[in-house]
Amino acid sequence: MSPDSDSVGPTAEFAEAWQHIEDAKRTRSELAQIWTELCGSEAFSSYTSLRDDRSGGSIWVEVSWPSELRRRAEASALQFGQSIIGAFSSALHRVAELTSGVIISLRMEDYRMPILQSAAEFERHSRRNFQGVRPDHVEMVRFFQPFTRAEAPGEFSQEIARSMTQLGGLIGVEEVEPGSANRVAVWMHSASPEVRTDPPRSIQDISWEQDCYLRDAVELARFAIVDAEPDDQITTNPNVAFDLALDVSPEPVNPDDNFASRSALLVALASEFIRGCERSVGLRAPLDEGARDQFTIQLDDSEPTWAPLEIPDSILRDQVQEAMAGSDIGLAVYRDDDGNMMLLVKGAGGSEIFGRTVAPASGLDLTRGRGEAAEDATLKSAEIWGLPDFVLYPEKVSEASRNREIGDGTIVVGQRGLAIQVKSRDAPGADPDRERTWIKKRVAKAARQASGTIRTITRVGASLKNGRGRSISLAGESIDWTRVVVIDHDSPPNGVTPEFDSVDPPVVAILRRDWDFLFDQLRSVSAVTDYLHRVAREEACELGDEPVRYFELADADELSTGGASPEWMDGLEGQHFSHPLLPKAPVSSADEAGHAIFRVLLDDIALSQFGGAEEDRLRILSLIDRFSVGYRSELGRLLMAHLEDASSAESGTTLWKFRWVVQDGGLLQLGFGACSEFTDLHREAFRQRTIVRHHDFVEAGNVAKSEKWTVALILTPRRNDGRRWDTTLFAMNGSTGMSEEDLAPMRALWSREAN
Repeated sequence: MSPDSDSVGPTAEFAEAWQHIEDAKRTRSELAQIWTELCGSEAFSSYTSLRDDRSGGSIWVEVSWPSELRRRAEASALQFGQSIIGAFSSALHRVAELTSGVIISLRMEDYRMPILQSAAEFERHSRRNFQGVRPDHVEMVRFFQPFTRAEAPGEFSQEIARSMTQLGGLIGVEEVEPGSANRVAVWMHSASPEVRTDPPRSIQDISWEQDCYLRDAVELARFAIVDAEPDDQITTNPNVAFDLALDVSPEPVNPDDNFASRSALLVALASEFIRGCERSVGLRAPLDEGARDQFTIQLDDSEPTWAPLEIPDSILRDQVQEAMAGSDIGLAVYRDDDGNMMLLVKGAGGSEIFGRTVAPASGLDLTRGRGEAAEDATLKSAEIWGLPDFVLYPEKVSEASRNREIGDGTIVVGQRGLAIQVKSRDAPGADPDRERTWIKKRVAKAARQASGTIRTITRVGASLKNGRGRSISLAGESIDWTRVVVIDHDSPPNGVTPEFDSVDPPVVAILRRDWDFLFDQLRSVSAVTDYLHRVAREEACELGDEPVRYFELADADELSTGGASPEWMDGLEGQHFSHPLLPKAPVSSADEAGHAIFRVLLDDIALSQFGGAEEDRLRILSLIDRFSVGYRSELGRLLMAHLEDASSAESGTTLWKFRWVVQDGGLLQLGFGACSEFTDLHREAFRQRTIVRHHDFVEAGNVAKSEKWTVALILTPRRNDGRRWDTTLFAMNGSTGMSEEDLAPMRALWSREAN
């Protein structure tokens, strides 16, 4: 049972690059057909030339391409090469747009994939081009350069270098034979020529050429006949194999190194480059740590989306229907013999069944030991799919004349924290009861250890480094804690429901696979932390059923949305929207690029110069990260549209555009906008607009004024370097302390601004 193939594949934002891949596959098929036609024609022939005394001779082989077939072959070969380079170039151009911001059109020629033979050439090229491309993307381009792969150890690295060099020759970047129009030729290999005489004679000194191109006629072999007579009948058989090959350097290195295999590798290389670009902006799940340093052609392309299923097995189909009927929300779970998990639901019409694969946990770098690798992978998932600023790594602290390690990892976002313990099963046995006992004992021990971590942070405090390498000071008494136990087990048995102590803070136990699922589903540290705080106070579910519980809660959220807006919002002149806290679809699935833009904004704030304490930056980041995960894609797109409008505003005019959002029951107001210019005057105008909005927000509602926050940021176009925008931010908390008289000139300034 597997999802329909249409549910697995390219992302929409890189559609142009993937279209180039489809074009390459098409022309590759055309060349295969041309080769079939050539082999079915009378293009190949052989003949024997004999000495006058018939004591020896040569075997010749030749090919004569029909002119129309040759023309088609050359055109298809060129188109194949252009499609492959187009796939590389389009992906690089698109990732530059997504990471730099779409304000002005980026010239495609500046992002054409180079194929260079030296590091010096590459450095010069990347300095002249690739404006606004992140360093990690430049490194991706460098990875595929022939000079880097040719020097790398391993046969596969050499294959990449040969393939990319041939691609350069194919599109004319590197001409092996100046003036030669041929891009494909026949490769002649594996010769084992035969010579027979009648009457039989002894054949000596038969020798033949090594594998080589057959462009017209080639002397394949020479032979000598002992005691030959003028009337002897001599027959020969070249007994040689032919394949279509690229007629550009380097030559094939073995009988299997033909156009079919070389073109397949080029398609795979270009496809993986596109996937790498998609991963880099959050459109695909990241590779595990161990796979990042190695190129792998065959990767799991499955995306976490719902897709229609066909279940041909009638017994299994009946079991699924029965399981759905027994579920309050029509949800069933399918597990295969290898422990893979799929969630199944009925479509709106009731006839179709939809499935969603819960991906296995990310891979581990076992060179450091499984326990340490699992701890690192757990934190890396939160970093990559969430934000590294909130992810804190273990440190040793001194307490009562001894050193104590602060947990296996800690997450603190706003006023909420997760004290994480990771327990790994290095070599699980075949006895499920024994494995259940191991899990229950480790969960109980890990819960106690997490309590110890919280007590230590509360008593003596801690300074931990986050995923960006910055030291963060923690005061444990000000944090609302939940203990989280992550179980790393390759084949966890069914039927394990952890039992926890009754003391606070609450505990939730979760498989590492399901930890990854939550971060991939929500793409927000705040959202995952809120979810774990929520379920930790509920009855424990069976280990491995966290995705099921998630969708049960998501269904309940969906049913509870709606209703009128609270009266206190009337003064803010806004529109009331109600939406589930837990979306059923992955938050990035509707619009991956829009969601990626929101992530870039968070990174902008995290990486910019900041005059205050790092804890203040984290507080502001945590507030922005609270923005509804279900609307991030839409907001990202909206901001880019506002930025486009701002960049094209008439000279001498100022264009402002804003989106204001009030959420969290009236505790948080977020503002996102764009402005066409940003001088000191514009900065002051933005500050005053934020003050007015915050004042009105604080005065509305029925929660304590001191608990209310407003965070507003605007983007302004930047035209003098590779960056596409500047980000400016203001944040305010509590009462402004201003009277209406103080606010009057500010209101007058913004009287025509649309809310």
